[in-house]
Amino acid sequence: MEINVKELIKTEFAIKAEKGEILHKELEKGIKKNEEIVLDFSGIEASTTRFFNVSIGKLYGEFSEETIDNIKINNANEVVANQIEVSKNGSKIFYSSK
Repeated sequence: MEINVKELIKTEFAIKAEKGEILHKELEKGIKKNEEIVLDFSGIEASTTRFFNVSIGKLYGEFSEETIDNIKINNANEVVANQIEVSKNGSKIFYSSK
């Protein structure tokens, strides 16, 4: 399953939690179906860690770390890639303490 993030959230700004929730729901569907997931960030101009905390980070409270770490990231600029990593690392710590 390949998800074009810009098309899915209908904006080039991956900044709002509400938009992150849209992506989160799609990721949940793919994981539950055991699909290989590829996220395509082509055209994303700006992003926030809040978006990634909701869309990707929250998955660490629902699925195994190995499952989430298998999600492939394509066409992410340096800022987006760094924010994803910050969110993933923080979420791993947060959910491991629960």
